[in-house]
Amino acid sequence: MLGCLKMDEKLGKRFFIPLMMGLVLNGAHGAVAQNVGNPDFAPVFVPGGEVFLPFAGDVPLEQAQPFFDVDWSVQLRATHTGGTEQGKNSVELLPEISLTRAGLRGQYVFDGQATLSVNDDQLTRVNNTQFGYSGQYALDSVSQLSGSLNLNVSQDDVNGPGVPDNIVQLPYNVSLKGELGVVRQFGRFSLEGSTRFERAYRGPTQLVGNLLQDNSEFSFVKFGGDLRASYAFSPEISLFVEGGADRDWFDSAPASTGIKLDGIDYQLRAGSALNWRDVLNVEASVGWVLRQHVDPSITDRGEAVYALNIGYTPSNALSFSGEISTTIVPEDVTAGRPRSVAYGASGNVGYAIAPWIGLRASQTGRWVLPQTGVNTQTTLTTGLGVDVDINKNLALNLDYLYTWSENLPSSTEPEYEHAATIGIKYSR
Repeated sequence: MLGCLKMDEKLGKRFFIPLMMGLVLNGAHGAVAQNVGNPDFAPVFVPGGEVFLPFAGDVPLEQAQPFFDVDWSVQLRATHTGGTEQGKNSVELLPEISLTRAGLRGQYVFDGQATLSVNDDQLTRVNNTQFGYSGQYALDSVSQLSGSLNLNVSQDDVNGPGVPDNIVQLPYNVSLKGELGVVRQFGRFSLEGSTRFERAYRGPTQLVGNLLQDNSEFSFVKFGGDLRASYAFSPEISLFVEGGADRDWFDSAPASTGIKLDGIDYQLRAGSALNWRDVLNVEASVGWVLRQHVDPSITDRGEAVYALNIGYTPSNALSFSGEISTTIVPEDVTAGRPRSVAYGASGNVGYAIAPWIGLRASQTGRWVLPQTGVNTQTTLTTGLGVDVDINKNLALNLDYLYTWSENLPSSTEPEYEHAATIGIKYSR
């Protein structure tokens, strides 16, 4: 028995120890091929020569993922405009940034952008500044919570078409909007509810003679909500019914009447939605909007509204979208415009000639018709654009926009404008 143990010990030394050393040396020589010259691997001596093996304290750890995915871009644009008004040149700077946080159940996005311009009159203007937050969170497999908050500060160009000649500087518009919604799936039936608020402020308008026109009658606070129920007849087709209400409080009454325009807007619409393989998306609806004023001396008015949205993407190279909408425009007592209905139509086409170059075209129209009287405003625009990717970070943009506008009764002659823009954009 003792002889057998001694024999096994001899076999172990003769066969198993050389076998294990061979496996170690084979792995070590494999490490040499992958890590020669790698400063994180230090040389050590083993029987048979010098090989590179890692020390425990020198092995590089996996880099920690950032809390946010950061994307940012800066665009510089030069524009020449001409038409009814005297031709002008301007340069715009457009910085953008977005921070995205994706989790197991949700995604959260913080973004900000601004448009700063200077023209050949040395007039510097902040056209637009926007900061926002949006997020979605899955409560469970059939429920989702969403929310958004947006702050926007803007000022329109006084040299744009449709602006009266007695205005020197248009007002600043400040808007703060927030919305919270939840959607719940019950098989083919789904229920969605949302609540929202808005605070809008319009600053004074500077007129000829250094006069200021107060616009507090257009500043308001609004609270509202919607409830939408839909039923999917098939994976492609669904029907829905949606209703909502908004209550607003204006800062002041128009000076000409002394009556505040506070009130409640009620909306009810029904329609159908089609989604065919994410290639064709169509939503059509009809509804009724009723404006009920708090002051009993103002007549309550209702109006039928229509909406149609179409999206068609047959391939990665071609896309088309179109929209027809109806909205209610509150009366503007100061400008002498009654409560109106705005009809809008728009279409957009995009085509990628190659992965690095794309073409764009757009057409929009807006017609504002008062409930009593003649057409108050008509605006038509046509746009063309070319996008060229120079490399993965740099892009060149060329744009042309034609705008035609007619306002009644503030002006009787239509106004038009041509705008040609070239821009360079750097993004990361």
